[in-house]
Amino acid sequence: MNTKWRKCIELMLSGELNQKQIAGKLKVSEQTIINWKKDERFQELKFKMEREVLKNMTSKAFRTLNELLDSDSDTVRFYAVRDILDRSGHKAVDISEVTAKSEVNVVNNPMTELSAEELVAFIAKADDEDEDK
Repeated sequence: MNTKWRKCIELMLSGELNQKQIAGKLKVSEQTIINWKKDERFQELKFKMEREVLKNMTSKAFRTLNELLDSDSDTVRFYAVRDILDRSGHKAVDISEVTAKSEVNVVNNPMTELSAEELVAFIAKADDEDEDK
């Protein structure tokens, strides 16, 4: 039974076949697979096998994420950085939260005279000018 369970789970994890096709490959009924999926031992084995597949993909995922940090697209770089920071426990905040919570005490800085909306517009304009270059 354990051998068929393993093969069933491998086929499920491949995502290439539906349940009926898996049953055909294993020469069991679709109802048998439905019953297996209800069995706690099958669920535990499936969980362990899923974790192993994910574990094997981790290094590739990290390499890909690292490559995205060097993307030409600001948006791709932003989401890569945000994902890394989120996963490392740093909470992302909106610029409105930052401007609302921050107190800037800089002498003779014209930026301190801008409202939050004007500051956001200024940053957006600067980004647009960077893209035009």
